[in-house]
Amino acid sequence: VEQPNTLTISTAEYIPSNFFQGEAYTVLRVTATVDEGDTSIYGIKINRFGSGSRDEDVRSVSAYRDETADGGPRVAGDPLLASAPFISGIANLVFTSTVDLRATEASKTQVFFIAYDISPTANPGGMLGARLTNSSYIQMGNPKTTILGSFPIETSSAPIKSTVNKLLIPTESIFDWAAAMNQGDEDEVMLEFGLISDKNSINWQALTVTSSGSAQDSDIRNVKIWKDINGNDALEVGIDTTI
Repeated sequence: VEQPNTLTISTAEYIPSNFFQGEAYTVLRVTATVDEGDTSIYGIKINRFGSGSRDEDVRSVSAYRDETADGGPRVAGDPLLASAPFISGIANLVFTSTVDLRATEASKTQVFFIAYDISPTANPGGMLGARLTNSSYIQMGNPKTTILGSFPIETSSAPIKSTVNKLLIPTESIFDWAAAMNQGDEDEVMLEFGLISDKNSINWQALTVTSSGSAQDSDIRNVKIWKDINGNDALEVGIDTTI
């Protein structure tokens, strides 16, 4: 039989000075302690706040349990309990398995970490924070448990900053395919190269090519760039894509 008891909630924030696009951050530690009997937590809701920020600026919100009991912030050994996006400013983190708290055991206290995964296309300049708006944001399995805490519990906020991405052409990806050509030849490959970004996705829009040698501009009917769809280092018209 479930007995009335009290769950006390305390928090600590880990808001960084800046949120950078494409990075992940622990933003909040939530500590829950039951005074007597048993209870369980099956989820936590998080409210996003901050001027200029949008739901889609945070790719996902995640909840972890402090398995390593190091007090935070989250480390690799802490298991993931739930992950969800913000919808209308709220992320509903329903745990994959209920977390039990028993007053007579070490599990009387459980510690959770809330983490933000910032989108690579997050709006620079927007402010982000995290809020537990009221006690119902701690979702309990025992309806007789009273939740105590200084609600609304709100972190500070920090700005989203643009990440400087480097577009790299690895030396090992460059191949010179230039060879003798005849008048009227088409789709003769002159150069192969690869592109990589060191961090986030990059919107590549154009390429400037400069000719070399003694041929005139009028000798070249057009210049094409193809994407090697199957990665076999060979141009296959009809398979590879003209971009």
